[in-house]
Amino acid sequence: MSTFFQSVRSVFQRTRKWLLDKPPLSRDYRDRSGPPWQRFSLESLPPFTLWQADVMLMDPHVVFGLMVRNGAIAPAQVNWSGDPRQVRFAQQQWNRIWHDFGGALLRTKRYGWMPFEVTYHEIAQGEFQGMLGVKGLHDFHPRDGRVVLRGSEKAGVRFGSSRDAGDGMLPFPASLWCTFDSQFGNPYGRSLNQNSYVPFEEKWRDHGAKDVLRLRMMKDGYSGDIFWVPDQVIEIPDPVTQEKKRYHAIDLFRRAQETRLAGASMTLPRLFGSHGEELTGYEPPHDNGRPEGILEWNERLDWEIWKGQGVIREVFEAASSGSGFSGRTVPMIHFLGMVTEEFKSILADVMHDLLRPLTHINFGRDPDLSAEVRPLMETYAEAMSGSALGGSSFGGSRSDPARPAEGSEA
Repeated sequence: MSTFFQSVRSVFQRTRKWLLDKPPLSRDYRDRSGPPWQRFSLESLPPFTLWQADVMLMDPHVVFGLMVRNGAIAPAQVNWSGDPRQVRFAQQQWNRIWHDFGGALLRTKRYGWMPFEVTYHEIAQGEFQGMLGVKGLHDFHPRDGRVVLRGSEKAGVRFGSSRDAGDGMLPFPASLWCTFDSQFGNPYGRSLNQNSYVPFEEKWRDHGAKDVLRLRMMKDGYSGDIFWVPDQVIEIPDPVTQEKKRYHAIDLFRRAQETRLAGASMTLPRLFGSHGEELTGYEPPHDNGRPEGILEWNERLDWEIWKGQGVIREVFEAASSGSGFSGRTVPMIHFLGMVTEEFKSILADVMHDLLRPLTHINFGRDPDLSAEVRPLMETYAEAMSGSALGGSSFGGSRSDPARPAEGSEA
């Protein structure tokens, strides 16, 4: 019996050793199908590129959706652990980075990745006097930066020469490479605005919603008239000399149309045939019975742009009945969960490329350091507990005292 258990134990030990020692197949895996715009392209749309990502920033609704996501991240908090002195150093550097350059880091979502050059200075005073500290993050446009890989690991950033910086490679921590929504081992991320590209194109492309709205307002203002004109030459006497002048009817009414376009009064001749029938007529522009549908089309596309950015309608609008957050808790949890993941991605990149190597340089040993993002849902629930806005919708009640925040503010 003992031999049987020894055999079973031996099998488990060999299995355990194999699991610990086996080389991971995913170590060198990369998605080989290229950037998303090379893989997916709807038939009637141009591919989504960095140029399209820049163009979309001209739409105020796109920019506003990005601002809403950025604002939601503002109260994010980080819980630090590890060697106390290393934790204090990393926390100090992170607070400076997030306070001074958080806006630049958050631009990562616009393009999917952002390359930064990191500059340093010698800390002049305090507990860490004489150590290297972060002086600045200098952002490059994503088209001017490429990640450098050493095997399967990121090693640094190669910067282009479009900003007179020279074409050179800077290893970490002299550089920083941030990504958003990186998938399948791809070191390049995916733009948040790619999810909003279809409604954006439907809104702004030729004959899209904006063109239709503009055309409708023009027609409603001074165009879209219909003139009924005979295809003949008309003789009209001069009001002074009574001399008859010959005009083709089309030219005569084109003159009336230009007068209408200029906003001046319009004079139309009343001409009758030999049997007394009226030869000319005018029909003003009219709608199809529901002109507000054009405005609703534009509004719907704006909401779809925000939805593609993960900024769902409930984030903007209170419920039509009950308290402000009545029935909105689940969508708000979903939204805060998404922006928490965005903040986690930024912190993870800064930790990997910058803070851990910098801590190693300053302390001369492998860093004993870790950072964990506190879920934004907890932060908001605590902040709004007991308030007229929050009530019990965010996990607290008016009678619940607010708990002290854990960790440090981001």
